[in-house]
Amino acid sequence: MKSKEIIDQFESGVKAVDPELMQKVQVLAVNSQMKVLDIHARTLACACECMGMDAENSASQHPQYIFKHFKRTMIKWELINEKGESLI
Repeated sequence: MKSKEIIDQFESGVKAVDPELMQKVQVLAVNSQMKVLDIHARTLACACECMGMDAENSASQHPQYIFKHFKRTMIKWELINEKGESLI
Protein backbone atom coordinates (compact mmCIF):
# COMPACT_ATOMS: atom_id res chain seq x y z
CA MET A 1 0.00 0.00 0.00
CA LYS A 2 1.35 3.40 -0.95
CA SER A 3 1.72 6.10 1.69
CA LYS A 4 -0.85 8.28 -0.13
CA GLU A 5 -3.41 5.47 0.17
CA ILE A 6 -2.64 5.08 3.87
CA ILE A 7 -3.10 8.80 4.46
CA ASP A 8 -6.35 8.83 2.47
CA GLN A 9 -7.71 5.88 4.48
CA PHE A 10 -6.72 7.57 7.73
CA GLU A 11 -8.35 10.86 6.74
CA SER A 12 -11.58 9.24 5.59
CA GLY A 13 -11.77 7.16 8.77
CA VAL A 14 -11.17 10.13 11.05
CA LYS A 15 -13.59 12.35 9.11
CA ALA A 16 -16.27 9.69 9.44
CA VAL A 17 -15.74 9.48 13.19
CA ASP A 18 -15.05 13.13 14.06
CA PRO A 19 -14.58 15.95 11.55
CA GLU A 20 -13.25 18.24 14.31
CA LEU A 21 -10.57 15.70 15.15
CA MET A 22 -9.51 15.62 11.51
CA GLN A 23 -9.10 19.38 11.54
CA LYS A 24 -6.97 19.17 14.69
CA VAL A 25 -4.82 16.44 13.12
CA GLN A 26 -4.27 18.61 10.03
CA VAL A 27 -3.27 21.61 12.15
CA LEU A 28 -0.88 19.44 14.14
CA ALA A 29 0.64 18.08 10.92
CA VAL A 30 1.16 21.57 9.50
CA ASN A 31 2.68 22.84 12.75
CA SER A 32 5.04 19.86 12.90
CA GLN A 33 6.12 20.41 9.31
CA MET A 34 6.72 24.11 9.98
CA LYS A 35 8.92 23.23 12.97
CA VAL A 36 10.97 20.77 10.91
CA LEU A 37 11.42 23.34 8.13
CA ASP A 38 12.50 25.95 10.68
CA ILE A 39 15.14 23.60 12.11
CA HIS A 40 16.30 22.72 8.60
CA ALA A 41 16.61 26.38 7.59
CA ARG A 42 18.59 27.27 10.74
CA THR A 43 20.87 24.26 10.26
CA LEU A 44 21.57 25.16 6.64
CA ALA A 45 22.25 28.80 7.53
CA CYS A 46 24.64 27.76 10.29
CA ALA A 47 26.42 25.30 8.00
CA CYS A 48 26.89 27.99 5.34
CA GLU A 49 28.30 30.43 7.87
CA CYS A 50 30.66 27.81 9.32
CA MET A 51 31.82 26.75 5.84
CA GLY A 52 32.59 30.39 5.08
CA MET A 53 34.71 30.67 8.21
CA ASP A 54 36.42 27.37 7.36
CA ALA A 55 37.17 28.62 3.84
CA GLU A 56 38.76 31.76 5.26
CA ASN A 57 40.85 29.60 7.60
CA SER A 58 41.99 27.43 4.69
CA ALA A 59 43.08 30.44 2.67
CA SER A 60 45.04 31.99 5.54
CA GLN A 61 48.49 31.22 6.94
CA HIS A 62 47.15 31.91 10.43
CA PRO A 63 43.58 30.69 10.91
CA GLN A 64 41.50 33.39 12.54
CA TYR A 65 38.48 31.25 13.40
CA ILE A 66 38.78 28.69 16.17
CA PHE A 67 36.32 26.41 17.94
CA LYS A 68 34.77 29.23 19.99
CA HIS A 69 33.80 31.08 16.80
CA PHE A 70 32.09 28.02 15.38
CA LYS A 71 30.38 27.39 18.72
CA ARG A 72 29.17 31.00 18.87
CA THR A 73 27.70 30.60 15.38
CA MET A 74 25.84 27.44 16.40
CA ILE A 75 24.50 29.24 19.48
CA LYS A 76 23.42 32.17 17.31
CA TRP A 77 21.40 29.84 15.08
CA GLU A 78 19.91 28.15 18.19
CA LEU A 79 21.35 24.73 17.43
CA ILE A 80 23.23 24.37 20.73
CA ASN A 81 23.16 26.10 24.11
CA GLU A 82 26.05 27.72 26.00
CA LYS A 83 27.10 24.33 27.40
CA GLY A 84 27.33 22.92 23.87
CA GLU A 85 24.26 20.73 24.29
CA SER A 86 21.99 20.21 21.29
CA LEU A 87 18.72 22.17 21.23
CA ILE A 88 17.28 20.14 18.38
